[in-house]
Amino acid sequence: MKRVLMVATVPSMISNFNMNNIMMLKNKGYDVDVACNFDDTTVWDSSKSDKFKEKLKQFNINFYQVDFCRNPSNIVKVFCSYKQLLELSRKRKYKLIHCHTPVAGVVARLVAHKLKIKCLYTAHGFHFFKGAPWKNWIVFYPIEKFLSKYTDVIITINNEDYKRASKDFKDCSVEYVPGIGADIDKFSSISEDSRRKLRDSLGVADDDIMLLSVGELSRRKNHEVVIDAMNLIGNNRLKYFICGRGSLESQLKEKINRLGLQNNVFLLGYRNDIAELNSAADIFVFPSLQEGLPVALMEAIASKRLVVCSNIRGNMDLVTDEHYLFKPTDIDDVAEKIKNSVDNMRNEDVIGRNFERLDDCFSLNVVSRKMSDIYDRLLR
Repeated sequence: MKRVLMVATVPSMISNFNMNNIMMLKNKGYDVDVACNFDDTTVWDSSKSDKFKEKLKQFNINFYQVDFCRNPSNIVKVFCSYKQLLELSRKRKYKLIHCHTPVAGVVARLVAHKLKIKCLYTAHGFHFFKGAPWKNWIVFYPIEKFLSKYTDVIITINNEDYKRASKDFKDCSVEYVPGIGADIDKFSSISEDSRRKLRDSLGVADDDIMLLSVGELSRRKNHEVVIDAMNLIGNNRLKYFICGRGSLESQLKEKINRLGLQNNVFLLGYRNDIAELNSAADIFVFPSLQEGLPVALMEAIASKRLVVCSNIRGNMDLVTDEHYLFKPTDIDDVAEKIKNSVDNMRNEDVIGRNFERLDDCFSLNVVSRKMSDIYDRLLR
């Protein structure tokens, strides 16, 4: 029996970023198992994990509970997850382990090395990068450098990580694959009628300018700087909508109320109609402090929206025009770039260049071809 194991710390990483890979492997004739911590509720609640399990069952994909923790300093739990994954891998006799996320990536590579299983690791954005805190470099860089000896192929999803890994990790093959790819057809085919209806449902008038952000309400996603910029701009025609849940929800609500922006800034919570929301928006704003290669930004570009974003790793792979890149901690710069975007939100040249670049370099078809080649090379 030819088996491959897909490993991540939490199930959302498998569901959101790896179902295409799983189906590709199945089409190549492999049984695919999934191992992650379905009991972890830091990203998903139990009901979402249960729905994902049902989806896996529908595709005849076996799944296994491994008690990964997200905190690498919890040595006891890390060791327990190592023993669980080692036992599973001995029993199931995998030909390849494809691992994701820092902690699960460490555990899986140690297991693969011990059992002499081929190992593929996708780095969804190294924690060490230009401008990262020094502790990230002290903790994560030596771990990744050491484990590269136990890795057959490391996949990097942005140019900065690819250049660093190619230069520093000489004991393995390093590949550049731009994330999971953008499903361009899905995000570029929303009708004008759907766009108008959704704007009406959100209370956005024809002469209003709708700004949209998508991402967890967390410090890393940095929505607060856009709220501050909205206050600085002071344009009542601007309506800013944020999709996502997270630990900063109450803090953001308090700031919106304190600044008197209740009629201009809106928290939409979790939404499953992102394609429609992108179509309804005039400008997509992405202020993250740290990214690998952001899917949300790719989806906005695929929707042919004007985008303005922080000038960080990953974002700058997708948006190259400095007029639409801002310093993520500089409120004045964020406000200036948003105002520039408002003045140019119908600029078809800029929108078209971004879309063409996405189609040529970051589409689902491009990524699928690259992943297929990597799997074929490792599994031959």
